[in-house]
Amino acid sequence: MQAIDTTRPTVRDWAGFDRHIRYRGVPLFGRLGAFETPILVSGCQRSGTTILSHVISDSPGVSELPCEGDSELHGALVLCGHIDYRPLGRHCFQTTYINNRVSEYLGHDHYRLVWVLRNPFSVVYSMLHNWRRAALTRLFFACGREELLPEERRKVATLGCWTVGRTRQACLSYNAKVHQLLWLSQRLGPERLLVVDYDELVQAPEAMMAEIREFLEIPGISARAGQLLPDSVGRSRCQRLREALAVETLCISNFNAARRLLKRFGPAIGPSR
Repeated sequence: MQAIDTTRPTVRDWAGFDRHIRYRGVPLFGRLGAFETPILVSGCQRSGTTILSHVISDSPGVSELPCEGDSELHGALVLCGHIDYRPLGRHCFQTTYINNRVSEYLGHDHYRLVWVLRNPFSVVYSMLHNWRRAALTRLFFACGREELLPEERRKVATLGCWTVGRTRQACLSYNAKVHQLLWLSQRLGPERLLVVDYDELVQAPEAMMAEIREFLEIPGISARAGQLLPDSVGRSRCQRLREALAVETLCISNFNAARRLLKRFGPAIGPSR
């Protein structure tokens, strides 16, 4: 059913993906058109997109992509054509990795995109304390550095990313992903884009998952939806004061702008806006 072309370099991690695929200009969605109404799940990294992708993939009417290890990386290799795969049924792909290639979403029109929006306090905390340093560096170079002030960009270009503190890297990367959502919202209609607030999803999972199911037009949602635990909402409470102040200063206005999209692109059922 699937095969790896031995003439292609082996890609085992995201650094290899960037080196052999992204930076060589390979279309990241080159094979998306081969799939039947594919489901795409995106958002800022550390926003709950992985568990939601797994819940959807495990649901009736969706065929789970066979893989071992990092499911997002495997799906990325399938979508760009690096791994040969013959689609059987409908599939769900986690696509947070698209990053600075966000315009590729506009090259196709037969998919459904669920964008997970999570409050910046939780996201930045997770980036700084639950994520590998290399992962944040890759995201910052792919997205966050575009949010730098001109003099900061010059320093980064000359001396490297160490000239920008990790908290600022995380905040600017978060903002960049929010700006991608705002950009997409101007180009995609509510029939193709659903924006889900992660905190609302874990606080009212039954109602929110029912709306996601209706948007995706699938008959049911996997029992794995129970893994969306409410206690994950409060993980930023132990955030350091300096981190919290940086998030408040840099990210909250962008988060609030993105939350306004819920009136048009959000679920019809859920906590009051």
